[in-house]
Amino acid sequence: MVGIVHRALGPGDEAKLEFFLAQTPESSMFLRSNLRAAGIVDRGERFQGSYAGTFEDGVLIGAAALYWNGNLMIQCPQAYAGALVAETLAAGLPRAASGIMGPSAQVEEAIQIPPFSLRRARLAARQDLFALALADLKPPALPGPEFTLGAATGDDRAILRDWRYAYCREVLSWPDGAESKRRAAEEIDRTIDDGLGFVLRRAGAPVAYAGINARLPDIVQIGGVYVPHAERDQGYGRLATGAALASAKAAGATNAILFTGIENAAAKFCYEGLGFRVVGDYAIVLY
Repeated sequence: MVGIVHRALGPGDEAKLEFFLAQTPESSMFLRSNLRAAGIVDRGERFQGSYAGTFEDGVLIGAAALYWNGNLMIQCPQAYAGALVAETLAAGLPRAASGIMGPSAQVEEAIQIPPFSLRRARLAARQDLFALALADLKPPALPGPEFTLGAATGDDRAILRDWRYAYCREVLSWPDGAESKRRAAEEIDRTIDDGLGFVLRRAGAPVAYAGINARLPDIVQIGGVYVPHAERDQGYGRLATGAALASAKAAGATNAILFTGIENAAAKFCYEGLGFRVVGDYAIVLY
């Protein structure tokens, strides 16, 4: 009997890693999407990360990765979360771990070890994890002829950069300042350039935004949904999210997932109106 082994993952491990992660599609989207986009080798580039795995008698039963942006993603049995995270932090390129995300019980276990246990989190949020078969999508009707839905364009950059910054401050507790504004602008620019941002417009002016922040051929993950305060409580977020989902469906995706704060009643009402249902939980801890 080999027992439990934690080790770095690298070339040759891709197939077993994807096979393992595909068993938990709702809570493994970042891991699967990044692996597909950038491979398993870490050179510090966009979407790349240092991967590690937990093996039981030679079979992969857990995986984690510390990505280029400092976020650590985990998917493993709760009992091994701490050891797997320690292995992941030691596995590849040296970089600071600025956050950890994954199923709630696993994250709660992992943050008991350094460096997480030695730091105070600026955000520790438990999320409801939602899933939707796109065949069951219930797209809402536009409220009037002055409204249109479509992909975000270069003309939207300025306002969407401001919205992304506001979202990151409000939802992710990012600190105020020039560096946060730079990161927010970089993120929204990338989403626009990739054709993954969608906007609801009223008389040509954006009033709501939704994006796709992880994707595979058959499944997409919605993220960054934002409606300015003056436009809230009118169903605009649901319309923008519906546009993102309809685009993914037209491109061949069959399922969608997202997560939102367990106390965010307005967002949950929006997503349930589109057909989403809670299938689990997810945690985000940022430092």
